[in-house]
Amino acid sequence: MVYANELSFKTLIGVDIGSNIIELAKKNTRHIRAQLYCMDALSFEPPSGKNLYFLYNPFDSYILKTFLESNKITNQDLFVYVNPLRGFVFEMMGFYKQELHYSKNHNRIVHLYSLR
Repeated sequence: MVYANELSFKTLIGVDIGSNIIELAKKNTRHIRAQLYCMDALSFEPPSGKNLYFLYNPFDSYILKTFLESNKITNQDLFVYVNPLRGFVFEMMGFYKQELHYSKNHNRIVHLYSLR
């Protein structure tokens, strides 16, 4: 979220079911404007318009698929997925994939997903 703030996004929103993660995020983002929610991601309704989603392998396949199906994802939305263990869910649902290798972060693989 701190890095996203440097990219001048209009709104930064963090969602996690773990209260300890939200508390840590509050400490790390106290100097930027961020909205943090401790809740189940399936209960969260993303704002309308263009959205960038950052995922660090947060869900099992069922929850990821349900999240993607239950929200109004448009071709303007972009998903950045680090450690994409369940990237196949995006691919099965017709998302376009671009693979990046991010060596600065311990040679992690990052997938970018968007609708075609």
